[in-house]
Amino acid sequence: PSHDMDAVIHKAKDAGPLHIVEDTSLNIEGENIGVNIRWMLDNLRKLQGRKASWVVLIGVNTGTAIEVYKGEIKGIIFSSEIENQGNSFGFDPFFVPNGSSDTLAQLEKKGKKDQYSARKFAIMNMLAGKIIHKINISDIQKWTGEYQH
Repeated sequence: PSHDMDAVIHKAKDAGPLHIVEDTSLNIEGENIGVNIRWMLDNLRKLQGRKASWVVLIGVNTGTAIEVYKGEIKGIIFSSEIENQGNSFGFDPFFVPNGSSDTLAQLEKKGKKDQYSARKFAIMNMLAGKIIHKINISDIQKWTGEYQH
């Protein structure tokens, strides 16, 4: 499994039986950001025009296994000085989803962000039982990676 998949599996295992966790990532064409989220947020303006995807993985601890569900929104990195002011969250002022001309921050202000929410699609996939990965808790190896910081 990928690093993101490993992270959500271990978070779900650590959360304990009957818990749900999530792991959010922004994957940018030509970049290997991994857990270096703070670096990414400080440098997004330099990545303008790059293709990107917002991925949310949900891990469900059933007590005997971890089930993983995925939501993904593809888009592009965009930056403008006007957008980067205010109370926007994380990469929202920099991510324009495919099918929109607005950033996630602009969509939030218009009450339309849920139409482009990787988190919403991950939850919808969980409710529909669309598992992308399942592993028995007894088969999970010890975690040696890093979580986001």
